[in-house]
Amino acid sequence: MKFLHLLLIVVTTTSSFAQLPCIKSNTKVITYSINGVATGNQWTITPELKPDVLGFGSEKKLNRVVFYTDVDSFVCMAKRGKSYQFYIILNGKDSALTEISVSQPIPKPARFSKKYIQEHTGKSSFEIPEAQELVHIVMALTPTGIENTNMVRHGTDYYKEVMKQFGPWKDHPAVNAMENHMKNFMYGHVKMDACGYFLDAGTRLRKDGVYHRMNWSDQNFIEPMVKDLEDFAKKSKFMEFFKGHGGYYQELITQAEKYMPIQPQWDWLEKEFPNRYQHYRITFSPLVNGWHTTNHFEDNGFKQTVMFICSAEGKSEKLSDKLWEGLMTRVVFSEIDHNYVNPISENYLEQIDAVFDDRAFWANDTLAGSYNSPYMLFNEYMTWAVFTLYAYDHYDTETFEAINTRVEKQMDVGRGFIKFKEFNQKLLELYRNRSKEKKVFEFYPDILAWSAKFNG
Repeated sequence: MKFLHLLLIVVTTTSSFAQLPCIKSNTKVITYSINGVATGNQWTITPELKPDVLGFGSEKKLNRVVFYTDVDSFVCMAKRGKSYQFYIILNGKDSALTEISVSQPIPKPARFSKKYIQEHTGKSSFEIPEAQELVHIVMALTPTGIENTNMVRHGTDYYKEVMKQFGPWKDHPAVNAMENHMKNFMYGHVKMDACGYFLDAGTRLRKDGVYHRMNWSDQNFIEPMVKDLEDFAKKSKFMEFFKGHGGYYQELITQAEKYMPIQPQWDWLEKEFPNRYQHYRITFSPLVNGWHTTNHFEDNGFKQTVMFICSAEGKSEKLSDKLWEGLMTRVVFSEIDHNYVNPISENYLEQIDAVFDDRAFWANDTLAGSYNSPYMLFNEYMTWAVFTLYAYDHYDTETFEAINTRVEKQMDVGRGFIKFKEFNQKLLELYRNRSKEKKVFEFYPDILAWSAKFNG
């Protein structure tokens, strides 16, 4: 795979096609990262725009921006106040002039006061934020939410109550606006930003004073929807519903604390990786199913990672508490460890691109289609395989084997990562045979070398 580096070359808008760097893509929706933070599949190649501009504000004078396609990558070391151009050739024929423009910083995503830092350092929390639950209910009413059981968990008594209580408001402007976000794959962005709000007196949607935005972009996706969401909450009597389910929400929080124990995950990850965080915040909803996200924030010497996941309810009587704990721990662990794995992956982009560009070898596009760059594909393999190492250290042999069998089947059959079992077993072999001094993040050269030979 070709890997282009643009080093401080400022390109004017009059530059010809031949003078600009070019990368290829066979998919219209790709991803990019800014200073090591990946955005997911959030860039739509648009040849009609000349140029199509990625603009963002930054406090840094020099910013590392990487675009990832299914077959190519492009790196730009972008100075604040400058613009840089390159072409993306879509399907071998359509050229999309793309521009990276870095401006003066917009407000930081989060501002942590001394009081907040004192109250949260060394702690973790499980929460069902009221504003996020409002958003999830609105999402459940959208046509996409009704159709997509990965975004919205159907079939529970709670879901039925939600649809009965709020169904009459399915044509409300808030639902229509939310459907536009859902169709455009902004589900994660909207629910993440909602966690920075609260309902004042049950009717006024206000920022909590900590977060300006919680998604990966420079835009807050709740701000334009505030009036519609307030109107929906007032007319549908949302706060009455939310307070009436307070006991149920507390039961879910208690379950999550039991079956997703945070401290052992936190301790293990910071023993095996160089990143450090002072606070873990885990938000969830009974309406969330399989679509989970994570982000991290840093300010005033304080680093926080936030997870947006599902609940831990639904345990079958056939499963032991320990096995259910392992399976539920995987849910939160495989989001938490993105905050440790992804920064290391940034140091191995060329190798990852070279090894994982043969998508058909590594993934079933029907199931794993949203992970459409080598970088994202590798990170999903790695985060789930790192969980295997954690499970190996924390569960007895019988429980570990049961967990691992289910995880490997879920990744292969359920999610379309068709070589996960082999990858997972190799990383586990490396881990079992390691020297005591070697950390998990130091296995990158080994697992990538094995992956290259495996893909041979």
